This record gives sequence, structure tokens and C-alpha cells, in this order.
Amino acid sequence: MRVSDRNLLNTFTAVATLFVAGLWVDRAAAETADAPPGNGAILEEVIVTAQRREENLQKVPVAVSAFTTQALQQTGVATAQDLARVTPSFTSSSLLGTTDEISLGIRGQRTADERITNDGAVIAYVAEVPIARPIGVGTTGFLDLKSVEVVKGPVGTLFGRNTTGGALLLTPNTPTDRFEGQGRLTLGNFGRESGEGVLNLPLAEGVAFRIALTDGTRDGYVKNRAAFPDLNSEKYQGGRASLLFERGALKSIFYADGVHYSSSGAAGRLTAVNPTGLANTIFPLGVGGGMDQALDEQRASGFWSVRTSGETFDRSQVWGVSNTTTYALSDRVTLKNIVGYRDSRQQAHTDSGDSPFVVLQASLPEYAKQFSEEPQVQYDGERLRLIGGAFYFRERGWGGGYVNTFGPAGYSTDSDEPAENISKSVFTEGTYSITDKFKLTLGTRYTWDERRYSPSIHADYTQNLAASALGVVCVETDAAGLPLPGCRAFERASYRKPTFNLTGQYELSPAELVYASIRSGFRTGGFAVGSQTVQQRIPYNPETVVNYELGFKGDFHLGETALRLNAAAYYSDYKNIQKTVVSCIGAAPCALIARVENAAAGKIKGVEVELTWRLRDNLDLSGFYSHTNATYLRYSTQGPGGVTVDLSHQPFANLPATQTGVTARYVIPVPGHDLSLQANESYQSWENLSEDEAPEPGIRQGGYSLLNLRAELPVTPWMTVALWGRNVLDRRYNVAGANAYLTLGFAAMYPGEPRTYGVDVSAKF
Repeated sequence: MRVSDRNLLNTFTAVATLFVAGLWVDRAAAETADAPPGNGAILEEVIVTAQRREENLQKVPVAVSAFTTQALQQTGVATAQDLARVTPSFTSSSLLGTTDEISLGIRGQRTADERITNDGAVIAYVAEVPIARPIGVGTTGFLDLKSVEVVKGPVGTLFGRNTTGGALLLTPNTPTDRFEGQGRLTLGNFGRESGEGVLNLPLAEGVAFRIALTDGTRDGYVKNRAAFPDLNSEKYQGGRASLLFERGALKSIFYADGVHYSSSGAAGRLTAVNPTGLANTIFPLGVGGGMDQALDEQRASGFWSVRTSGETFDRSQVWGVSNTTTYALSDRVTLKNIVGYRDSRQQAHTDSGDSPFVVLQASLPEYAKQFSEEPQVQYDGERLRLIGGAFYFRERGWGGGYVNTFGPAGYSTDSDEPAENISKSVFTEGTYSITDKFKLTLGTRYTWDERRYSPSIHADYTQNLAASALGVVCVETDAAGLPLPGCRAFERASYRKPTFNLTGQYELSPAELVYASIRSGFRTGGFAVGSQTVQQRIPYNPETVVNYELGFKGDFHLGETALRLNAAAYYSDYKNIQKTVVSCIGAAPCALIARVENAAAGKIKGVEVELTWRLRDNLDLSGFYSHTNATYLRYSTQGPGGVTVDLSHQPFANLPATQTGVTARYVIPVPGHDLSLQANESYQSWENLSEDEAPEPGIRQGGYSLLNLRAELPVTPWMTVALWGRNVLDRRYNVAGANAYLTLGFAAMYPGEPRTYGVDVSAKF
């Protein structure tokens, strides 16, 4: 038996043991199972919307990690990256060089490059509106939230943007009928200064307004050894406003949000150099070559230190509006409509070479405008609960910019790539109570997707001292290899797919639930960014996932303590995986062309356990564990002469097989106040930080743990002071990688945050 299979078997055994132990303890403590002792601890009820209606987390037959506003504040979760430290099977990091655009992963499914011609494996929703381009979510997505939910597994029936990995649901606070407000000021190292303010105003009976504003700055934490600003600084201003109108059976909430963000950008830290690679050949300075010399310099410098050959930056501007309206036709039937519009713009300049030489620089402008509309009908009967509706989504945008390889010794690739994406679907899902304890859910959605792509790409040799006479050359070619008229292609592709959900759930007791489900989802097809030839412009098909899952949810009272245990085991059949591979085109000697194809199939299996244990009213413990075993069943590319190269042994990128964490919160009574102490430590195993199909040296991140601490003291009934520290032990770790070892001749990784610390002062009225 292989070590990985043995580990998975041991993990399944551990989970099964927890199930049995939980059931045994619950039966043994029957007298206290249904109701806690008079002086016993009580767990907070958590409300989620994973099934598009408000429900108790413990009654939902879906694997969901959910956090209330209070839980987010106590754990210090302010970004999606923080959320990954307290959530099983969930990963999040900034995209290369674009610190405000996040890449989300769940259960081994993640998209490294969410450009206008493709979609993410995981989609973020704000106020139930899908955010196709997650720009701005990294900064203000967590501003003034009611709750955060990580829904795991395919969301192919109830959510409009079909995804294979899951969804991140961000639910803002809505206006209330009370005049109230709050504010928070944060000061920390690296010159961190940020503030948040929230004001809620009741305007009239059934009418209220709420506004939340944020402003912040921070210096760069990665030193730039060149004469350019230090990297990973940030400056932002943003906010969200909402207006509630409620009259009888009608309830309507309008949202508007926006953010303006700027940063000195990010750059890769050189980790490996190919001695015979192009970079060493083109820059042969000093003994051993120019890039070897740059690598030696990097190793002699600090971990949070790089050298860029030019100035880097990241700027974005996002705004959006939406409305959610519900109307109760009767006690059983409710009409609901969700409409949203979003405009996002970004400009980033990146440098991945980490040397005095222009090895690989890119300018990545992008803008997108999206509109979505979703009408629903909900029915709540005595035994049948039903939801149905339609979804329409349209996105128009543009990507492009330029990639400069080797500066005056090479050339720039200039891209102009507009695209349009349209998605339409109809759906229905119902849950029927066959008995008081057993319920069956059946859901289905049919989706029609369409993509339009019009690339225009040129090669610019004007800076090349040896080839400047070539000037600017059109490289957008037809089947004969000739430049297209106007140097622009016009491509179009359409797809249609059904998806389904079949779930059975059984209540072992009022506080215990088991469920089994089969769910499917897909990530729609599209076009590869930067396609130049007919072969590269061939569209790829949707990738699909069928997920089989067993789960358990239970609340227990053990003496005077309260315990919540949620666990799930799953198996995902993953097909038509979209990968960038090399194809050998034409007769011998054939031409090697890189393009995106449905080049792989795989299986993903794993387990997740979440535990919350309230030992006393002043002592809470919580923890999680997840193990994800992802392997390719088929994955190949081609080499010179059309020889097939088997890549099925390669690891899934950006996937730590093991993630675990524990959080302890202890409240110490002091005269007139309660001092709250909290510690959180998370661990993840090694991961490959490159989507490249042939990982080489320099992009493997070893396993590491991070320790966060927080101490919070209410100094008055309306003011609280908190001291906090993140990555207290100053661990060195990387969050992304650039692998060009076999092509340009180098690999680089992007460092995560070092130790940070500071103070929060918050007030409310």
C-alpha cells in the first residue's frame, strides 16, 4: 500500500472513530443531549445561505465553513488569505503581481489565471451577486460583513456561475431600525494605518440606510535592492452603502460599493537558475553567467528582499450596484429577484526575473463590466420546500498589455484581447420530507454558455539592437501561417451542460444529522489568453466534476460543556481538466505549439473535520483538519517529434495535501472588564506553487505553520483596545511561484507576509 493511500485510510479511520465516539457519547449523555444544564455552556446558532435561504448550519446537508461577524473579529480574519488559516480544504492567495486580485481554491481546484477568457474554479459572491473577476475582494470584500461562508464541492444547481470547487459567500450587514455606529483604528508595523467606520440610520418606518467606509496604507514589506520602491505596499479607500425599504410583504435592499487601490506591486524572489538556460546565455556577465550571479546575490540577501530591473505597481478601481427584492405572495410562496452590475479596472506591472536584467516583465491591464439578473420563486410547504428560477449573466471586457522578454536582447509581445461572456440557465431544487427524520433533495440546472474572443497580437522588435529593422510584426495568423487582415481574429464558442444534485439526509436526533450526496458541476470552456495561431485559438471544452460525499453534523452536551462536530468525506471524479500543454502541429518536423486543452482527468478524495468546543462560558477551543489526495489518471503533453510525454505523476498545483489548525480563546475577568486572549496556529503541508505542467527546481514550498495572537480588553462599555500579532514566529513562506526553468531559464517564488503586529482601537454607540 502506498504511503498516500495509507495516510488517507488512517484519516478515514480517524473520522469514522470520531463519528462513533460522538454517537456513543451522545447516547451515554442522553439526559443532557436534548438540553444543556442550567449552568452549562451553549453554542451559538450559525445561520447560512448555502441553499439560497437562511437556515441553521447544522441542518444543512452541505459541507460549509461559516463565520459570524463576531467570530471574524475574534479570530482576526480580515481578508480571504486570513480565512484560509481557519478553514479546511480552502486556499487563497494573491495572483502574481496583483495584490488586490485573489485566487481561491477549494478541495484541490483552483485557477491560477482568472483572465477575461476563462472563469474561476471557485467564485466569490457578494450579497448573492457573483464576482467573475475577483478584483477588490482582496481588500474590501470583508468590510462590514454579517457572515462569511465557504461552500465546498460543486455548486452546479443553486448558484448561477457553475463552478467545480465551490463558492465563497460574503453577506454584508443590512440596515436596521436602530440608530447605531462603530469605528475602528488600526496602527501597526510597516507603517500600517487603517480605519473603518460604520453608521446605521433609520430614516422612516420601514426605511433605513447604512454606510461603511475604510481607508488604509501600509509600507512594503519586501525590500527592493534596486532604486525602486519596496514591494507589497498598499493604499486603499473604499466603502459600501445599503438602503432598506420594507412595506408589508415587500422587502428591497439596494447595495453600492467601491474601492480604489494602489500598491508598489509584487516581484518574484529568484530561487533557481538553469545553467544552460536562455537567461544565462543572453546575460553572460561575471563568472558562471549573469543569472547565476543574480541567484548568488539573492541567496546572500534577506528572505524578504528582491531586485527589480524596473518599477512595479498594481492599481485597481472597482464599483458595483445591486438589489435584492423579496415579496411574500403568501405564507408559503415568496418571489425573489437579485440584480447586479459591476465595473472593475486594473493595471499591473510585474517583474519576475529578480535580477539587474530585464528577463521577464509584464504589463497587465484589464477591465470588465458584468451584469447579472436572477429571478426566483420559493415555496415552503409542510413537507416540500422548493426553489426555482432563471439566471442571466453578461460580461464584456478586455485584457492584454505586453510581455517583455530579455529587454533589448529580445522583444515584447503586445496583446489586445477583447472578449464577451454570456451565461443563461434555468434551475429548480426541492427538498421533500419523506418522514419526520428523512429528507430527500433533488436539484437540476441547465446552462447555456457563450464566449466571444477577438485577439490581436504583435511582436515588437523596436528595442532590439540587432533586430530593430523588423519593427512591429503581426503574429496573429491564419491556417496558412499568414498574418490576418487587420491582425485580428474573431472566435466564438458555445457550450450547454446539465448539472444535478441528489442528497439524502437523516436526523439521528434533533442535534445530529447524517447526509449523503451526489452533486455535479462544471467550469465552462473558453480560449487561452495570448492565442496567436489557429491551433492556439481552438476553444477548449468545459471541465466537469461529479462529487460523492458523506457527511455528519452534530451538537453535543458533555456535562457542562458544549461540543460541535462537523465532518465530511468525499470523492470527486474530475474530467476534461483544462491545462496548458504542448501539441506537435503539422508534418515532421512538426511545430511545437503551447495551447490550453482538455488534457487531463483526475480523482480527488479527502476528508474534512471541524470542531468547536465550549468548555466554559469563558473558554472556547476550535480546530479543523483536512486531507486532500488529488492524482491525475491521465495527463500528457508532447515533445519534439510528437513524442508523448506522460505528466500524470505531477502534483496538483497550489494544493497542500494536509491543512490543520487550532484556535483557543480564553476570557479572564478583571475588575469591571473581561480580558480576552486568543491564539491561533495553522499548518499546511508542502505544495507546488506553479501551474506549469513540468515542475522544476525552485517552486516547491515546504510545509510550514503560522501563529497568530490577539489580546482584547473593553476599557469602557463603548470602547475596546486590542493588541495583535500575525506570523508571530516570523516564519518564512511563499504564496505563489513563477516557473520558467525550462524556457527562459529561471524560477521564482513570491514571499508571504513576515511578522506583523499592531493595535486596534474600536468604539461603538
